Amino acid sequence: MRCVIVKSGDDCRQELLAVQLIHTFDDIFQEASLPLWLRPYNVLVTSNRTAMIEVVPDALSIHTVKHRSPPGASLSDHFFAKWPRGTPE
Repeated sequence: MRCVIVKSGDDCRQELLAVQLIHTFDDIFQEASLPLWLRPYNVLVTSNRTAMIEVVPDALSIHTVKHRSPPGASLSDHFFAKWPRGTPE
């Protein structure tokens, strides 16, 4: 059994499109033997305004990342603080 988030009130078809793009890019990266990894997740759209979205284990929300970052820091700042440029990870 997987954990899900029940989302409502937004156009959940956009969530499905985003996941389809993630799956497509994951396939492209694998076919090109690029050392990139994406974690596609599942979305079950139940209407145009509701969906069930799979929870990605150990993932942080953007809200959490921003809350833990210094005031005014961007997501790019967070990324490069965690993984400096030129590092193999």
